[in-house]
Amino acid sequence: MTTLLEQAITAASALPQAEQDEIAHDIFRRLEARKKSRRSLLKMSLEQRRQILAQQAEKMVEHYQQNPEWKELGVGDIIEYHNETK
Repeated sequence: MTTLLEQAITAASALPQAEQDEIAHDIFRRLEARKKSRRSLLKMSLEQRRQILAQQAEKMVEHYQQNPEWKELGVGDIIEYHNETK
């Protein structure tokens, strides 16, 4: 579980029961919508799926170009590990 999700659950636990239930139902609806979205993608033709994936890839290119933090992950020494078995 991510830290953000843990924080959200902790904050929600301080709410009245009715509000907690509403939040839980919202989460379940979103999870179910994701499942349906994946299933509908699998029912599409290969060409349609490729178009959707190309659009998503284009969005990610924009995201990574605007957010330079990911470049910092590649900075540093390159360490090579050799598995020497004798």
